[in-house]
Amino acid sequence: EWIWFVCGKEYSYRGWNRAVTIQMMQAFWQAAKLGNFTRAAENCFMTQPAFSRLMSRFEKEMGVRLFERTTRHVTLTPEGVICLKRIDEILEAYDRMRTELEEAQSAVVTELHVGYNPVSGPPEFFVQALRQLQKAYPHVRVTIVRTYSNQLYEQVINGQIDFALVSQAYQSSNMPVQGRPLQPILLYALVENRNPLAKLETVSACELAEYPLFFMKNTAPLTRESLVMAFQAKGMTMREDGEVDDLEEMVMRVRIGNTIGISSFCDPNRSYPDIVPVRIAEYGQPDRAACRAMVWHKDCTHPCVGAMLAILDQMAKEKPSRNGIYPFD
Repeated sequence: EWIWFVCGKEYSYRGWNRAVTIQMMQAFWQAAKLGNFTRAAENCFMTQPAFSRLMSRFEKEMGVRLFERTTRHVTLTPEGVICLKRIDEILEAYDRMRTELEEAQSAVVTELHVGYNPVSGPPEFFVQALRQLQKAYPHVRVTIVRTYSNQLYEQVINGQIDFALVSQAYQSSNMPVQGRPLQPILLYALVENRNPLAKLETVSACELAEYPLFFMKNTAPLTRESLVMAFQAKGMTMREDGEVDDLEEMVMRVRIGNTIGISSFCDPNRSYPDIVPVRIAEYGQPDRAACRAMVWHKDCTHPCVGAMLAILDQMAKEKPSRNGIYPFD
C-alpha cells in the first residue's frame, strides 16, 4: 500500500507501484486541460504515438480508465476528474518544492579565492571580468590573494587558490595546472619625471647603462635575468643598486636618488604623478613565455573558473587582438 501526503492530507492506493512518475502526471495534466493528445504531446515535446503509450501506461498503473477517447478529442471519466484534482495538488507541491530547493541552493555562499601579483596589479580588463562574475554569481564570496607569481602557482597547485593571474614564465611542464594566456608582460623603467628618459616612449638597454638599477627582492628572478641577457647581448654590464621589498619602496628609492627601478608595473589602482614608467624595448615582445595568464588546477571543479573564462572570451570578442597572440594586448 502506498501512502502520499499532499497539502497536509493523507492519500493511499493499494495498486500503485514505483512506475508512476512526475512525467506521467504532467502529461496527464496537459491532456486533461487541453482535451487533445496531439496538442498535449507537443507541449510535452513528444510524438503523439509516444504520448498515447505513456497515457496508456499511466492508466494501467492507476488501475482505472481516465479518458473517454474520440477521433478529435478526449474527455475525462469520473475517475479522471478525481485524478486531475489530486494531481493538481501534487504538481503544485512539486513545483513549490523545486522553487524552494533552487532558492536554498542560490542562498548557499560559495567561496572563491582569486590571486594576482601585487607588483603588476590586475589589469583593468581582469577587474571588469571579476565584476561581471560577481553579478552572475552574487552568492559567491570572493577573496583576493596578493602575492608573487611563483607563490601563486604553489597556492593554485595546493588548492588554496581557485585561479590566479600570473606570469606564465614561472610555469613548468610538470605542473598540474592549465592556463589561458591573456596579455603580454611589458617591462618598465620607473624614472622620476625630471629625468630625460621620462620623455621617451621606450628605452633601450644602452640608454639604461649609465644608471644604477634595482629590482624587487627575490620575487622576480626572471625579470632580472632577462635584462642581464639584454645587456650582455650588447656587450655591456648592467649596474645594480640593490633590491627592494615592494613597489612603494621602489618608488621611494627613485624619488630620492638618481636610480631607476625595474618593474612590470601596470597597477590601475595606483598612480604616481612624479614617477613615469617607460617601456624597455628589449623586453615584452610577442612571446607566450612572457605573458600574464589566468591559471587554475587541472582538476579544479569550481564553476566560477569556467564562468570567468567565458566572460573573458566574450570580452575578447568585443575588442579584437592587435597581434593575434593575446586577446588583451
